Amino acid sequence: MQLFSNEVSLTILKLLNGAGKLSNEEVELYKDEKDPLSALIEKKVVSEQELVQGLSSIYKTPIFQEFNLDKADEKAMSVIPAKQLIKLKVIPYSFEKSQLLVLLVDPSNSVSVGQISALSGRKSIVKLVTISQYQALLDKITDQIPEQEAEVKQVEVKKNTSGSRRSTRKKEEVFDTEDASQVRTFVNSILQTAAKLDASDIHIEIYQHGARVRFRMNGILEIMTKFNEYLNAHFNACVARLKLMGDCDISERRLAQDGALNFSFGSESIDVRFSSLPTKFGESIVMRLLRGEATLELDQIGFLEHDYDILTKAITSPQGMVLVTGPTGSGKTTTLYACLQSINTPEKNIMTAEDPIEYTLDGVRQSQAREDIGLSFSNILRAFLRQDPEIILVGEIRDKETADIAIKAALTGHLLLSTLHTNSAIATIQRLGNMGIPNFMLATALSVIVAQRLARKNCQKCLVDDEVDQKTLDYIGFESYDQDNLKPKKGKGCPACGGSGYKGRQGIYEVLNMDSNIEGIILEGNFQLSDIENMARQNGFKTMQDVGRDYITKGLISIEEYQRVLSE
Repeated sequence: MQLFSNEVSLTILKLLNGAGKLSNEEVELYKDEKDPLSALIEKKVVSEQELVQGLSSIYKTPIFQEFNLDKADEKAMSVIPAKQLIKLKVIPYSFEKSQLLVLLVDPSNSVSVGQISALSGRKSIVKLVTISQYQALLDKITDQIPEQEAEVKQVEVKKNTSGSRRSTRKKEEVFDTEDASQVRTFVNSILQTAAKLDASDIHIEIYQHGARVRFRMNGILEIMTKFNEYLNAHFNACVARLKLMGDCDISERRLAQDGALNFSFGSESIDVRFSSLPTKFGESIVMRLLRGEATLELDQIGFLEHDYDILTKAITSPQGMVLVTGPTGSGKTTTLYACLQSINTPEKNIMTAEDPIEYTLDGVRQSQAREDIGLSFSNILRAFLRQDPEIILVGEIRDKETADIAIKAALTGHLLLSTLHTNSAIATIQRLGNMGIPNFMLATALSVIVAQRLARKNCQKCLVDDEVDQKTLDYIGFESYDQDNLKPKKGKGCPACGGSGYKGRQGIYEVLNMDSNIEGIILEGNFQLSDIENMARQNGFKTMQDVGRDYITKGLISIEEYQRVLSE
């Protein structure tokens, strides 16, 4: 490992050359060494003490005279992970009142010192040590790497002999707003809590009057008040810690950045998609938690039997296009991965272009789109067609170019799956037409369009009657003869659902089968979307609103949730 920058090495070599300790030829030889100053000490050209004194004199940085390995504060040394300290080549030694004493061998390493200050939330006092002293500290830190990689000790739940469950954690963590050294533990606690509560997203935000943490659970953002006090006190340090974990530049606060990190929750490994965004009062952080493998089977997702049969027939056909539509967070990726899993066999060459790759599928070749280097969906798709695929998944059709290539792939013997942002299955046809795809290509290429939403399910352990007036039922679309026997339900709130009244989520789908009758309407041109819907209904098509009303009747979702998710 090169401990000294080229600038510092060259300065010392020139100084020794001027003092007559090195000839011009020897200077050139030492320049070729991986770490010239370490080589000088190994060959006893200078001693460690002479080197540190020379560096102190040139760079006006004091030498740490009270060095004692046993007095190194492990709390200070764990401000950031050991692997990062090795990379930064600086070591926090102890807390000095409100400041942090940082030791290093290279006095020009101010960038790393700044990063340590940002992460700890404390001003750094910088002092020089010898290479041997630095190495001794480094050895002490590397002994802690396995523990630090585990991040926070997990809450282990074990069954006792009576079959009951208990937690090994004795009490909930309490964070002292005066203690900046707790930033690392605090950030880990946010991640662990999100995993425990099965949150899909973590939002860390700052406004004029304070910062807050929100978790998206069952599709709804909820404020986690227990984190807000400490976050307010150490917001910048917490953001810097997360950016460091996400492999982002913590010194860059003017530009948006994307990253990724991973943490363990019990025996589960959770990948996190990370995004930072500059705002008026500070950086906003949003993290998407990706829980392991996409293990849902297609028949477990929640399709009606009629719709499941249509979709299964489409994805087992040798060619055609299957589109899944819906807003962000509606479960499109889960549906697509379930489709791929159900048709993934060794005899088929399956390729995907995604942004980002959210789950890893064995036997599927997955490519990450990167617009910043020109690796767009359209470019990847062109390359796929030269890779002899049977099945292609494109993460999203965003533009006409990608749509053109996708349609042509579906017409030339490939099964193509993708997503599109539209409000309904039928509106997808109009959307593709507006993108410039000719009607004759749409009619021929499209096989099935799935539109979907995710609604919070009523907790089945605390169901109570939901008193709703007739006007609301009329608005939702219940006919008067259905209202007489209708008994809407909602969750009252109980320990099983954490008092929310909701537990789990219910997929709501509409599946449009592009049969010959609908193809004929599209080929004729100048059609209305209502024409396609009327024809589809003759063959059993149900809109998401139809399905949602059925779920209200069965007590699966509440009136309030229907209105939130499905009201047109």
